[in-house]
Amino acid sequence: MRVKIHPSFGLYLLCIAFISSPYDCLSLLIAFLVHELFHYIAAKLTGEQLAALEITPCGGVMTYQPGAIPNKGLKGILVHSAGPIGNWLVL
Repeated sequence: MRVKIHPSFGLYLLCIAFISSPYDCLSLLIAFLVHELFHYIAAKLTGEQLAALEITPCGGVMTYQPGAIPNKGLKGILVHSAGPIGNWLVL
């Protein structure tokens, strides 16, 4: 699996650092990465077949392997709720 960071994400972080403070930018980056990391871990634990993860200012975009079908039901709910749960645990 490959991880790609969209160029606009860097611009987004620069804007946050310029408008508020570098500390706010760092806090946002950590919260964002923890959120996406928990989604990724839950996807791997539930057997999702991921091809790529792209980090954008609007969130992470997981791309599945060709022919793979995302889990539905309880496993899908677990993957979708893992990000907010990860942020809550960090708090």
